[in-house]
Amino acid sequence: MSKTKALLIISAILVFIGVAIGGAGVALGGTTDLYYYFKDGKFTTASSSDLATASVPVDDFTKIKVNTATVDIRIKQSDNYGVSYHVSEDHIPEVKTSGDKLTVTVPKTSSFFNFRFNSTSEEYIEITVPYGDDYYDIDIDGSTSDIQIDKINSKCNIGVSTGNIVINSSELDDSSKLHVSTGNISLNNCNAEKLHTEGSTGDHFYTRCTIEDLDINTSTGDVTFSESTIGEVSIDGSTSDIKSTGTSFKKIDISVSTGDVNLSLPGEENDYDYNISLSTGDLNVDGNTYHKSIKRDKGHDKKIIISGSSSDVNISFDK
Repeated sequence: MSKTKALLIISAILVFIGVAIGGAGVALGGTTDLYYYFKDGKFTTASSSDLATASVPVDDFTKIKVNTATVDIRIKQSDNYGVSYHVSEDHIPEVKTSGDKLTVTVPKTSSFFNFRFNSTSEEYIEITVPYGDDYYDIDIDGSTSDIQIDKINSKCNIGVSTGNIVINSSELDDSSKLHVSTGNISLNNCNAEKLHTEGSTGDHFYTRCTIEDLDINTSTGDVTFSESTIGEVSIDGSTSDIKSTGTSFKKIDISVSTGDVNLSLPGEENDYDYNISLSTGDLNVDGNTYHKSIKRDKGHDKKIIISGSSSDVNISFDK
């Protein structure tokens, strides 16, 4: 027997033993909602039932800076300016205002062992601003965190390693940028003149949005448009499917490697100029099949540009 095979067998046996011990512990009254962290130079145990909840008084602000590790961030409208949290004791944030800037910093996790598999409690920090049309400068740097913004007009610069970004019913300034490594980006009922979104592994959703200039960069995530109005959009993807229903585009420029493109567009086929080129894959436009490419330049206002390697492209029209 080879050394590698022997190590694999031993590893499998150890995993089985570990699972058996864990199952026995739960059967005897143990918990799967437990974690350890350092406090005052020693280990401390806690569970989701030990989460701390509090509100922090703050002065008025127009700029928001958040640094978070494993705590979700929610920003929404309310009756006044405020910050509240529902977090474990080792994640209680430092909150301060200076001038017109609010800074919220979550301590870097000191968790040594996390066994909170059945916890239904979420750790989150909620930031509120008064109802109104004021614009806020929002800068968020997160690690494993979900970010949600509701009804806030803002210039957003949001970066998350693992987590989702959701923005609802908001106006975005033309220098807004959203970045996720592993997670989804979702915009619902949002307006923007210019927006850049970027993700590695995760999907992009644009639902009932109006965006004049949109730049999307993704690796393995799909991009979906629904009931939106988009001026010009540039999509650079690798293994990404691009789908659109009920959405109008003035110009759509798509570059994919192995992803498929399915567009259901308003209007008629003759409203568009084309420059579509595929290495391999099926190409169907308005019920007609083409061999790898189609090109037409008649000066139409609407343009479709698609380049793909191993991709199927299907374009239909809702007359």
